[in-house]
Amino acid sequence: MEHCKLIGGHFASQCEELDDSTLETTIAQLQAYLDRIGLNIPIIVTGGIWDRSDIDRMLAIGAAGVQIGTRFITTAECDADRQYKEFHLQAHVQNLVTVPSPVGKPARAMGNKFTEDVLKNSPTLEKRCIANCLDSCLCRDKKITYCLLQALSTAAQGDIERGLMFSGGAVKPVVKILPVAELMAALT
Repeated sequence: MEHCKLIGGHFASQCEELDDSTLETTIAQLQAYLDRIGLNIPIIVTGGIWDRSDIDRMLAIGAAGVQIGTRFITTAECDADRQYKEFHLQAHVQNLVTVPSPVGKPARAMGNKFTEDVLKNSPTLEKRCIANCLDSCLCRDKKITYCLLQALSTAAQGDIERGLMFSGGAVKPVVKILPVAELMAALT
C-alpha cells in the first residue's frame, strides 16, 4: 500500500489527501476483505518511512511491515556516486518538486537544474530515447519530456545538476553516510 503523498518517484496523478487515519481505515478495510476471502497476505506500507518512529506508527495502524527506499541512498552500500549521496545528506522536504515523467505520471524528485528545465519544458532537454526501456514512453513515442533512464543514470553517476533524483516525501538531512548495518540497527 502506497502512501501516495510521501512515496518517491512516480505516484498516481489522482492521489488524494492522505493521512494516518485514512491509511488506518484503508488497512483495516483491506485486512477485513482479505480475511473474508480467506487470504493471509501481509499489508506492507511504503512512502514516508524514514526512522523507527515512522515504522512504529505504521505498525500501530495495522501494517504488517514497511518498505523503505530513500533513506538507504546515504548508505555506504548504495552504488550511486558519492556526489549523489552527498546531495541527499543535505536534503529537506522543501527541496522536493513534482515533475512530469515520460511514463505519464507525476514524479517526486529532488529539485535541481534538471527539474527546473523539465518544469519549464526547456528546449535544452535531451528528448532522445536511449534504451527503449518502457512499454509506453512519452519521450520515445511523442518526443516530449525526457529519457527517464538517461536522467536517472546521469544523476546516479554523480551529475547532480543534470540528472533526475527521485526522493521520498519524508526526506530529512542526514549527518553522514553510514553502513546499512548501522542504519538497520537504528531502524530495528
